Amino acid sequence: TAVASSSPVPAQRRADGPLPSPGDFVALVRDRAVAALEGDASPDAGELARSCELAVRLALSCVTAPPGEGGVAELVRTVLPRRTAT
Repeated sequence: TAVASSSPVPAQRRADGPLPSPGDFVALVRDRAVAALEGDASPDAGELARSCELAVRLALSCVTAPPGEGGVAELVRTVLPRRTAT
């Protein structure tokens, strides 16, 4: 368990706290992404949450096992359909 901080600085007190579990971390980042994107002519809330969770999990996988030549951009280009300006 974390030792309580006596720092008067709020950020330091948060940094001294316990780390979230991997599942809690994914949920935290997903929920923040959903909150930032809500109201952006987005799909239903469930679909938005699933899309955000997928993006978080893909990003974490690239951190733990970086893609090879071409990087992430090349991977994304090959699996997502091209959108044309209308």
